[in-house]
Amino acid sequence: MKFLGIVSVLSTTALVAACDGSSVLPGTDAGATADTGAVVDVQVTDRPAVTDTPAATDTPVATDTPVVTDGGATDSGSTCTPAMAAYTAPAGSASGWDYEMHGGDWPAMTFNIDGGLRTCDVDASAPADAAGMWTQQTPIDIVTTATMADTGPVLTLNNYARTVPFTMVNNGHTLQVNYATTRTAGVDPYVSFNGTNYWLEQFHTHSHSEHTVNGTRYEMEMHFVHWSAPPGDPARTPLVMGVLFDSSAAGATANTEIAKLLAANPGAEMTRTVCSPDSVDLNALLPSNRAYFHYSPGSLTTPPCTAGFHWFVMQNPLTVTAAQGTSHRVIIANGHPTATSEEDNYRVTQPLNGRVVYTH
Repeated sequence: MKFLGIVSVLSTTALVAACDGSSVLPGTDAGATADTGAVVDVQVTDRPAVTDTPAATDTPVATDTPVVTDGGATDSGSTCTPAMAAYTAPAGSASGWDYEMHGGDWPAMTFNIDGGLRTCDVDASAPADAAGMWTQQTPIDIVTTATMADTGPVLTLNNYARTVPFTMVNNGHTLQVNYATTRTAGVDPYVSFNGTNYWLEQFHTHSHSEHTVNGTRYEMEMHFVHWSAPPGDPARTPLVMGVLFDSSAAGATANTEIAKLLAANPGAEMTRTVCSPDSVDLNALLPSNRAYFHYSPGSLTTPPCTAGFHWFVMQNPLTVTAAQGTSHRVIIANGHPTATSEEDNYRVTQPLNGRVVYTH
């Protein structure tokens, strides 16, 4: 599942996607099974269970001079000294996988999860955990004529009207912006759903999009990854909010906030963390109309594809230019040993397997 994005598994940097793109064209999904049988050791300590109440217990990673926004509210932001620092993969990061086949080869790979062997099973007849969650994967194709009106709890966004400094890394799978792990009421962004608060910890990019709508794959997709409790809490669970970016609309213009991320350009994968002198407007990375698609359970979009949490995809895409999508794929390809001129970082869509997509 693939929010920058994947990657650390069920950690602060979880849910980012890899990029080792193939020649799959936008609007199509292609997957095949590779014959690798290597065991990838992934130690997962965060299991999906919505039980905790967020508490401000983490020491902020930010040490920057505060930036005052939102009528006097203060964002701590994040800073590196020097401005460009070496990137170190977090503990528990998955390795040995890529997007050469857009995830089609992942079911043939075995991952060590909590002492047990798992695969990224996507077929209803494939082995799964006791709840059958490994067969309910992300991303999916959202068929609008098959959706149902959502009469359940409503997702609400809080403190997203913020402009924040950012630190970005190309971790070999995505461009990921890490937000400080503080949880300060009235300051830090979070979403509320069904009585639980989920705090923003990171957001990351995909190009082309991972979710499709009526079979259409968009130029880009951004995942905002939220967690119900601070890092290190074994009961914490993620909630991911996706935003699609469309370059096909007549007169599509460049997205100012995406341009800031591309300009930071951390370069070769797994090597550099860039602290941008710029600031990004979180609210401008979300559509003004907050109508959304919702399905559950969904999964990580990267190995080990752990499932069991809520996914929300905004119904109204923002605009980008095709050139911005190309720039993203070129940056992702930079330094990749199998790189071509561009590389996609999306996983192919997965079967619904009985799930329902709701609209709100």
